[in-house]
Amino acid sequence: MNFLVKSYFWCGVFCASLLMVSVQVTGQIEPATDGPKPLNPIESVDSFQLPSGFRMELVASEPLIEEPSGVCWDAEGHLYVSELHGYNLEGQFDIETLNKTGKLDRVVRRIQANEQAQKDAEAETYGVIKRLADDDGDGRMDRAVIFAQGLPPCFGMVAARDGIIVVCAPDIYYLADLDNDGVADVRERLFTGFQEGVLERRINAPQWGLDNWIYVGGGGRADAINGPYLDGPVTLGRTDFRFKADGSAIEPVAGSTGTFGHTFTAE
Repeated sequence: MNFLVKSYFWCGVFCASLLMVSVQVTGQIEPATDGPKPLNPIESVDSFQLPSGFRMELVASEPLIEEPSGVCWDAEGHLYVSELHGYNLEGQFDIETLNKTGKLDRVVRRIQANEQAQKDAEAETYGVIKRLADDDGDGRMDRAVIFAQGLPPCFGMVAARDGIIVVCAPDIYYLADLDNDGVADVRERLFTGFQEGVLERRINAPQWGLDNWIYVGGGGRADAINGPYLDGPVTLGRTDFRFKADGSAIEPVAGSTGTFGHTFTAE
């Protein structure tokens, strides 16, 4: 029996393929088994095509890291990886509920998951920061320590002030390890008030600029940003923005990130 699976995806052109499954009339719809299998880390490296003169080496992979969303190196050479756990979990919960009904959904459409699925997913969506170490000096990470956990979903970080600054709406945090045990002893909220909403449309991809400000891709509206070192709430609107690493200033900049990521031009 042929049917189309209800799918949740970011944006752009989506091509749906018919999946062949067996269905029990009064039971749960059985999952498809003919999907492509994931590549292992070595196979993934070999699948990239690089320009002449370049090479790519594997630094870290599962199970050392899971669902990475950003990386940065600090002044001491430590590698930090932010992880985003729970992306599209509401879609998974929603389709599991649908499958339990034993009914076939023959329509491909872009819709939000049901309210209960979104609520259930929110409780399991969070951010983690890991600090990785290469113990034998071979260029590949051997060990990961949880630097910080229980954060909102993380979308990137930069090294700053002998620690790191993490963007994770509704907040931006400064994290630091005072005793060098690999775990953050300082967790300071520099700014708060950023819109949450859909995960892939939140503040993201912080980068240092040549002017010594940190630039961030905007996500949703930010009309009342507060922080302990600001004189009062700041309105950013719906644009990208920049801020001082000490939390003393934040302001909008020209341009707006569509979904995720941004860069600097030569102008």
